[in-house]
Amino acid sequence: MSREDAIARAEGPPFTDLDPPLLASSLRTLQGMAFTRTTPVQAATIPLLATHKDVLVEACTGSGKTLAFVLPMTEILSRSVGGMRRHEIGAVVVSPTRELARQIHAVATPFVEAMLRERGESGVEGRATMLLVGGTDVSKDVGAFAAMSPLVLVATPGRLWDVMQRSKELDAKKCELLILDEADRLLGMGFMTTLNNIISRLPKQRRTGLFSATQTEEVAELARAGLRNPVRVTVRDALNAAAKAAGEKTGKLPTQLQLLYRVCPIDAKLWHFVNFLKEHRECKLIVYFLTCACVDFYESALKEMLPEANAIALHGKMKQNARESALVKFTELKSGILMCTDIAARGLDIPGVDWIVQFDPPQDPAAFIHRVGRTARMGREGSAIVFLSPNSEASYVDFLRIRGVDIKAAPGTREYYAEAAANDGDNQEIELPSDIVDALEQSERDEREGAAHAHAVLRKASESNRDIMEKGVRAYVSYIRGYKEHHCRFIFRFKELEYGSLGMAMGLLRLPKMKEIRKAPKKFMESFVESSVNADTVAFSDKGREKQRQKTLKEQEEAAAAQRLLDENKPKVKKEKPVKEEKRLTAFKRRKQESLEDIEEMEDDYRALKKLKKGKMTEEEFDMEIGFEEEKPKSKTNKKSR
Repeated sequence: MSREDAIARAEGPPFTDLDPPLLASSLRTLQGMAFTRTTPVQAATIPLLATHKDVLVEACTGSGKTLAFVLPMTEILSRSVGGMRRHEIGAVVVSPTRELARQIHAVATPFVEAMLRERGESGVEGRATMLLVGGTDVSKDVGAFAAMSPLVLVATPGRLWDVMQRSKELDAKKCELLILDEADRLLGMGFMTTLNNIISRLPKQRRTGLFSATQTEEVAELARAGLRNPVRVTVRDALNAAAKAAGEKTGKLPTQLQLLYRVCPIDAKLWHFVNFLKEHRECKLIVYFLTCACVDFYESALKEMLPEANAIALHGKMKQNARESALVKFTELKSGILMCTDIAARGLDIPGVDWIVQFDPPQDPAAFIHRVGRTARMGREGSAIVFLSPNSEASYVDFLRIRGVDIKAAPGTREYYAEAAANDGDNQEIELPSDIVDALEQSERDEREGAAHAHAVLRKASESNRDIMEKGVRAYVSYIRGYKEHHCRFIFRFKELEYGSLGMAMGLLRLPKMKEIRKAPKKFMESFVESSVNADTVAFSDKGREKQRQKTLKEQEEAAAAQRLLDENKPKVKKEKPVKEEKRLTAFKRRKQESLEDIEEMEDDYRALKKLKKGKMTEEEFDMEIGFEEEKPKSKTNKKSR
C-alpha cells in the first residue's frame, strides 16, 4: 500500500462536506486551527449527534474524538440558546481527569464563543463555557457559575456533582446534551455512583454521547442506563494502522525531540530566560521573539543582564549584509545564541542546534512546528522550550496536545508535578511531599526576587542610556500590537494582557500613549510604577547620536516658538461648544462610533506618512506612530535573503 493510499483511507471527508452542514462560525474556527478534513471518528459521529441520536463510540485517544462531540454540540446549542434563560445550561461534558477536562475546555471554548458571536449574543467570553475541576475552593466555582451563567460545563465528575448540589442557581432542565468522555476510565476510577447522580439531575429527553477506548461490561451497563437506542460507532486507530501499512509515521516531529513548557508571570520571563542561558552556557540555541523590535531590545537587555552571553540578532528589518553576516557568524559558532523572529528564521538549516527557546509563542500556531524543527535534525537529539504566562496562555499547551504535539512541563515546576499525578490517574487534590512543597515555595520567592532584580537593572539602564530606553518603548508598542494579531485569540486574549507588568519587565520609564491601552482595565495597569527620571533628559551613550539629538531638539523648539508667535497674533474667536446630552449608545451607534474612530486612526496614519515623505519625520518615528513594528516579507528580488 502506498503512503497516499494509507492516508486517504485514514481520512474522512472535508468538514465542508458533512451532512447536515456545520455552522459557518464552526468552519471558520476550524480553518483558523488549520483543520480541513475529518478523521474517521469525526466523519461517523458528527452527523449522528447533530441529528439527535445517542452514540456509543469506541475510539482511542488521538483519534480526534474531542471535535467529534464539540462540533455537533455547538450545532445543537445554536438551535436552542435563544430560548434559554440565565443559569440554564445547554450541555455537560464529563471527563475523568483535570488535565483532560482542561484540554476539552480549550477546544470547546472557541467554537461556542464563535457561535454566540454569530448570533449577536453579548458577554460571550463569560457566557460560553466553564471549567469545573478539583484542586480549588468549590464555593468559588459556585459563585463563578452564578456570576457567569455559562452555556456549557466541562467538568470532572466529583466537582460537577458538588457544584450541582451546592448551587441554587444551576438549572439543568433544558440540558440538550451529555458527553461522557473516556467512559471506561471514569468507571475504572469508581465514579459510577457519581455519574448516576449527575444523570438523574438531567432531563430524560437529552442526547447522550458515550466515548470509550474499550467496551467493558461496566461501560455497557452505563450505556443501558443513560442512552436510548444508541448508534454504535467503532474506530480502531485507523490513522496508526494506515501509517503502519504505508511503512511511515504520520507525526511531523522527530522522536528524538524533547518539548517542554514553562508557565511564569510575564514580568519574570526575562529572569527565567537568563537563568536558562546560564544553565546551558555550552549549548547552541535559537531564541524566537514576537517582533523585530523585541529582538533588538532583548539583545541589548541581555548584555545588561548577562554580559558574557554570545548573542547575535537576526530579523527581517536588518540590512541584507548584516543578516548574512549574522547567520554566517552563528553557523560557525560551537555555542551561542541566535535571537530572531519567524520570517528571518524561516528555512534556516543550521547544524548543531541544541535548544529552541520560544520566548514568545508564534502568532500562527503552524509556526510552532516550524520553529522547533530547527533542532533534532538528521538523527541528532534536540530540545525545545516555550514560555507561557499563567493567564489564558497556559491553555496553549492543551491546544498543542490536541494537534498531536507531545509537550511536557519543565521539571521542577508545579505543572510538572500536576502532570505526574494526572498520569497516575489521580483526580483528587494533589498532596505533595513537604520537601517538594518547600522547594516550590522557595522557587516562587526566587522568581519574585529575580524579577524585581531584572526590573531594576533594565530601569537603571533605560535611565542612563537613551538607546535602551527607546528600544524598550519600541519593543513594548510592537509587542502589544503583535499580540493583538495572534491567530489563536481565544488563547492569547488581548484584553487580558498585563500591560503594566510588561512595561516593568522592559524597564520603561513610563508607558507610551497608545490607542490599544487607553481603555485597558485598571487591574492590568496598576502594577506599573513610573520612574522619577524625566525621559527628555536621558542622553545617548554614543556622543555622535546625542549631538544629533540635541540639534534636532533645538530645531524643534525654534519651530514651536515660531508657531506660538503666529498663534498669538491670530485673532481669537471664541467657539461655543454644543452641549451634548449623555445617553447610552445602542449597539448600532457603538459600531458606527467605532468605525469613525477607525477612520480617524487611518487619517492619523496618512498624516504621519506625509510627514515622512516631506522629511519631517524619521522612519523610526513613523514606525512608532503607526505601530509598524512587525516585519514584512521581502519582495521577490530579496527572496534569496530569507
